[in-house]
Amino acid sequence: FLNMDIMSAVLLGCLLPESSKKRIFAEHDWIKATINRRLASSLVMPTWIPSPFDLLILFRRQRINNLLLPWVAQAKCMTNEFGHCLISDLDSEIRGKTLCPFSRIQHADFVKTLFFAGIRTSAVTLEWVILYLMSRPQEYGKIQCEIDRNIGTEELTSFNIAKLVYMNKFVNEVMRIAPVGHTHARQVKSSFKHEMNLFRTGDIILLSIYGLHHDPSVWNEPEDFNPNRFDEKHLASSFLPYGLGQHTCPGQHLSNQTIAIALVTLLRNFTIKATAQINLEAASHILLEPSTKQSVELIAR
Repeated sequence: FLNMDIMSAVLLGCLLPESSKKRIFAEHDWIKATINRRLASSLVMPTWIPSPFDLLILFRRQRINNLLLPWVAQAKCMTNEFGHCLISDLDSEIRGKTLCPFSRIQHADFVKTLFFAGIRTSAVTLEWVILYLMSRPQEYGKIQCEIDRNIGTEELTSFNIAKLVYMNKFVNEVMRIAPVGHTHARQVKSSFKHEMNLFRTGDIILLSIYGLHHDPSVWNEPEDFNPNRFDEKHLASSFLPYGLGQHTCPGQHLSNQTIAIALVTLLRNFTIKATAQINLEAASHILLEPSTKQSVELIAR
């Protein structure tokens, strides 16, 4: 639950109770598994046909709301004087800009979106980072030394995490070579023609972030793992793990901090060892994930 601890502290200004976290995860996992089963059996019963499971999903979602709403209400009332969190900042900003501020339910939906979109994507990215560290022992040692030298036993802050220059480049290179959100879908708002292709209003375009991140016309030797390529600042416009423009992931900074905090916490408290040969082959599901389950051993330092 480390990711959820970090995200709940930033979003709500507090850590959710252990019992609430377990129930939220249990309800969410049930909903996800049920939807996957419905999609898998869509040839037998199309998903647009009402099912008793649709009502159960609604009930489970309401249970998640009931667990989150008291904390959302508390977070909305926070100020810098008594506490600080993302929801209170968002609430203040929306109230200042519009006559229609977010309701408690809308804030809860925002929290759920960042929880369930952010936790899984951040966790899979962290899996990839650990696998690449295990496959590159010299770079693993270099990053662990960088953490010991710049942070040691100090409390983690955004200032000392920023000192971990090589670690941040390493994480970026992992997100380049194995972008978790490997494909982005966009709908055409008005028809246009590009070269010999006509794109009509309503068409769905699939944008391959994986393809862009492996394009040899943009990246020098794109299949090679090279964190130092991020010394070249001009490449930032071609590095799009979170998308681009007004559809950029709203949780990208939260995700980057979550990954960094989780990784530093692991590396300064444990030595991580692979228990078998590391497999870096990727599999495309909704996310780009390692193709096989793998285990590592954590040894207290």
